[in-house]
Amino acid sequence: MSFSLQGVIPAVWTPTDADGKLLKGALRNNIEAMIAEGADSLLVLGSTGEFIHLTTEQRKEVLEAALEFAGKTPVLTNVSHVNPRVVAELGRHAKESGAVGVSLLAPWFYPLNEDDLVAFFVAAGNAIDLPLTLYNFQAMTGKRLTPDVVRRIGAEIQIGGLKHSAGEMEEHRELVEVGKELGFKVVTGWDTHIPEAMALGAKGVVAGLANVAPELIVKIYKLIEAGKVEEVREPARQMRKLGELISTLEFPHNVSAAMEAAGREVGAPKSIMSSQTRVRYNALRENIRAVLKDFGSLR
Repeated sequence: MSFSLQGVIPAVWTPTDADGKLLKGALRNNIEAMIAEGADSLLVLGSTGEFIHLTTEQRKEVLEAALEFAGKTPVLTNVSHVNPRVVAELGRHAKESGAVGVSLLAPWFYPLNEDDLVAFFVAAGNAIDLPLTLYNFQAMTGKRLTPDVVRRIGAEIQIGGLKHSAGEMEEHRELVEVGKELGFKVVTGWDTHIPEAMALGAKGVVAGLANVAPELIVKIYKLIEAGKVEEVREPARQMRKLGELISTLEFPHNVSAAMEAAGREVGAPKSIMSSQTRVRYNALRENIRAVLKDFGSLR
């Protein structure tokens, strides 16, 4: 299947029970709801999908389930890991299972010089027979994929796309220019600032908040694509309001609270949640429930 990284790409939440078992019914319901609202493709097991809490076998299970539930909608999967052998294993599994592409973060924890950072992505690209989306998230990895690094990677392997999260908004412009040179598209991870990112050349959004308000994100994207600048102001304001609210709680608990507010089943927390955080979680859920009701988005 030929695939182009663009449009609205929900970063799918991974619902699990208290024992870490995948809640397939909840995953199906959420995926089907986002597709019904107009998602162009799906990204599973990204940051919002809390891949870091899952074993390699669990990640394979989640991907297989997502592919089943997505039907004809294209599915990408995040294969990020600090161990390049696990990256290659997950990449091979993605290919065999029917994913249209993979995304990959820079390895975290240990420092890397630029040469070794480039070599890491090149090795992954050579090991995985699928389009490789570079996942630029310096806030989480401590490593930034600069335009020069991306050019060096692209000189050795085919880059399927790039997702830019965190950093500075203006960085989208520089990465978009590299994408034009090398023949790939850039999407943003800033789902609360889609108009700004697309004005800088981004071709879509990987959106964690699509688990909460997919119809709002799809509406914003379509209005921008249609050049309806005035009409996009109000839905964009609503997204910024949602972003302001969720910023009062740490990620990814904030996404979970917002999903509960929207009537989604999120499962049990994968990390320890203190009683103090639970109080803040519950307050955020109720605040977002009220805001979504005002937006006409309460399910």
